[in-house]
Amino acid sequence: MKTGNKGFTLIEILIAIVIVAIVFSSAYGAYRATLNIISSHQKEDEAYAMARTALDRIIQDLGAAAPYKGDFELSTQQQEIDGKEFTTLVLRSTAHVPLRDEAGGGVARIEYYVERDEDGEGYLLLRDDRREGERRQDNQKEGYLLCRDVQSIRFRFQDAVGQIRDGWDSLSDQPEQRNRLPQIVEVELDLADVRHPELPLRFATKVFLPVTSIDHE
Repeated sequence: MKTGNKGFTLIEILIAIVIVAIVFSSAYGAYRATLNIISSHQKEDEAYAMARTALDRIIQDLGAAAPYKGDFELSTQQQEIDGKEFTTLVLRSTAHVPLRDEAGGGVARIEYYVERDEDGEGYLLLRDDRREGERRQDNQKEGYLLCRDVQSIRFRFQDAVGQIRDGWDSLSDQPEQRNRLPQIVEVELDLADVRHPELPLRFATKVFLPVTSIDHE
């Protein structure tokens, strides 16, 4: 008596292989998509953390703006890198951060500037902090990194009569700026968004300066 046992045909095996391949392909695609979402959210969280650190540092420096030998210094300049314009901010402040084996305190000349990221495609925001009287070889900057993936940084200033200005120079001969600080400084920082490259992540803040001038008798 024949048992009638029968194996799978070649066509059935091929169909099973195709079905399994489709299932695994869909599962792998979903897995990769999930990983990409997690990675993009992690990079976005890093961008928010960097921006918060940078803006907090700028707020502290501006809030502690102070004269040196009776004179204020706060000025901006435009710098061009790869055809893009960035704003450099220089000020005197008591918010000195000692990075070497040195005593803290005193008035420092602080500069915020941008450099090309040699390890990536974006730009870096750096902060140089030099205490007044400190000497450096060749007057070189020693800025430390605040954040990466910078697309732009802008400063706007409100003077004593409420006029908004795109630049400031307390060393100039303009009476409304000479040896004076603005009353309000607006800061805008744009960082690259990995999920939407055409729409940067924008962070902004306003800083009210407590002392803006000194009366010289």
